[in-house]
Amino acid sequence: MSGRPAWQSVRRHLAELTTFLRLGSLDGYASALRFARRHGAGPLAYPAARRANIDMLPAWVDPRAGLVLDVGANDGDWTADFLRVFPRSEVIAVEPGAEPRAVLSRRFADAENVRIDPRAVSDLPGKASFYRTRASVFSSLNRPEPALHELYALPGAPTTLVETATVETVALDDLVGDRAVSVLKLDVQGGELAALRSGRRVLQNTAAVLVEVLFLPHYEGDATFPALDECMTDIGFALIDLSPPFRIEGGPALWADACYARLPRRLKPAAIMPAHG
Repeated sequence: MSGRPAWQSVRRHLAELTTFLRLGSLDGYASALRFARRHGAGPLAYPAARRANIDMLPAWVDPRAGLVLDVGANDGDWTADFLRVFPRSEVIAVEPGAEPRAVLSRRFADAENVRIDPRAVSDLPGKASFYRTRASVFSSLNRPEPALHELYALPGAPTTLVETATVETVALDDLVGDRAVSVLKLDVQGGELAALRSGRRVLQNTAAVLVEVLFLPHYEGDATFPALDECMTDIGFALIDLSPPFRIEGGPALWADACYARLPRRLKPAAIMPAHG
């Protein structure tokens, strides 16, 4: 028994050394340790946390404290990374696209804590047109703008519209019900504002939102960053962090991932600003 603490210490130091070597820099290693202390996750999980933008979550948000929603799950990369960090979390992965959903279903076929929903989240109940593009990551409930191909002039023309399908839609409130949500990840290619509007009740019981924000119009009727930021502010969230924007070959900023969270009482403006009058 006396040797057990020493062995655990050796294991811990070996894990820390492995983390440092994997991250490849002192800054990355320090970030991994800060993340581990902040959210109670192992430092070896930090690369997955960074890919999923979980490292943007503030210290007062506990990702394990409620249901996790992956709206616009595609083939499940974000869910897989989240579960690498917090393997016991319960996830609802929402994906209306048939092809990526097939991959998603195979990938999590044996995961009892992942439920896959084939509907599209929207404030328009019933059914809607779903515009399927050559690369599924560009598919959307909103028709692609003609300029989309110019913004993403990539080999293989991934933004080309190949089919218009009909999918079932569901409001965020109806998808979740009264359950508390720890993290809502929202990436629905221009339909983010409609999805948020469909979940006013759920959002009151959501700790943090990771949402893709557009800086230039991509789809008909989409909402760019200023409108999304105004919506999030109106329902009580504060902008916590913004990822480096995506751009192609030095072009304009096209999109980024934003992290919003509700501020704890001690940080709310009314608590730190003097009253007037």
